[in-house]
Amino acid sequence: MLSTISATTWKEILQEILDDINPAENLSYQILVEKLKGKLITRHQNIHKDWEKSGFSVYHQFPFQNEGINNEGTLLHIAAYCGMKGILNIVLEEIKSNANASVENNNTTPEEASLLAQKASINSPDNNGATALHWAAWGGSYIMVNFLLQKEGINAEITDNKDEATALHWAARSGTADVVSSLLSQEDLVNLKDKNEETLLHWAVKGNNVGVVDRLLQYNNILINAKDKNKSTPLHLAAQENHIGILESLLEKGASVHSSDGNQNTPLHLAAKRGNKEIVEILLKKGADPLLKNEDNQTPKDLTCNKEIKNLLGKKETIQTAKSLVFCATLIAVLAATNSVIQGNTKPLALSILVIGVFAMIVIGSFSRKGAEQNISEISSRMRDTQAAGVVTSIGKSSE
Repeated sequence: MLSTISATTWKEILQEILDDINPAENLSYQILVEKLKGKLITRHQNIHKDWEKSGFSVYHQFPFQNEGINNEGTLLHIAAYCGMKGILNIVLEEIKSNANASVENNNTTPEEASLLAQKASINSPDNNGATALHWAAWGGSYIMVNFLLQKEGINAEITDNKDEATALHWAARSGTADVVSSLLSQEDLVNLKDKNEETLLHWAVKGNNVGVVDRLLQYNNILINAKDKNKSTPLHLAAQENHIGILESLLEKGASVHSSDGNQNTPLHLAAKRGNKEIVEILLKKGADPLLKNEDNQTPKDLTCNKEIKNLLGKKETIQTAKSLVFCATLIAVLAATNSVIQGNTKPLALSILVIGVFAMIVIGSFSRKGAEQNISEISSRMRDTQAAGVVTSIGKSSE
């Protein structure tokens, strides 16, 4: 099994090659190859041998690792990631030259010629279908991204094979806010989804890319509660991955604490399961309901092993239940008073109970957002629809 080379090491190797070039000589592809051979044979012999097996091909895919992601790319892709325009241009010219020579010598079938043409373009794919633009976005090089966007034939809509993700998705995960803005040529692309129905915001949250999240949230048409194929919102991901700063930014922009994923878990369920007390407290302050249950009939408290979180959620459950009971009792009193008024009993006591009861329901309701009060709200709605008119009529008659 081949070892890999980290992004940092690749940058060091390529920069050393550039530094070794005599100012009087121009860097050519041949010089680049010879110097790279020397670097690899002393540091990564197995990678050098693998390249040698391909005849030191310009299309050779080198191992590349960054942020825990293992990938493979040609020198074109690696130069794009590292933001080295000079090396990228040299490699691109060599790719085009090889392709043209093969076609001119009639060494290719029409199908092979078509494939060569694709490889010879600026959109030449790596083994995963990603282009140099993907790699530049991944590397976060604003200068390189804009340099590539000006290249003839560049296609920013190409997707990779794994996630059907564009360079925009890669930028959202690992790039910079400025790179994302450069690639967002149209505002409607801000909600662009991959094959897993994940938006740019999902990618940015998963990558813990605070700067990109903040930039995306500035777009008025951002779908902050968009769901992926697992029905997870960006807030679910932030809670699950313990990304506190991003979670707070999402909540500030109106992300729903009540949204449930495919397993009926709310962000509070996921935060409790991960044992992050700070996130649990933040979600509770924003009105997250500790009584809501997932598809396994579990509340957030049932999912946590953290004693502090369990106690905190237990207290909140008690308070929430008490509010529900008070709400129910108040609703019963209001219904009784309403019936009395409808039947002609307009004594001050009945009217007072009605007014105070309605006021109490409004106050209690302002604290209760969802969950235990859902069924009650239906009853209240029916009461308003069927009886409110009668109350008004009765009170009107009594005042005549």
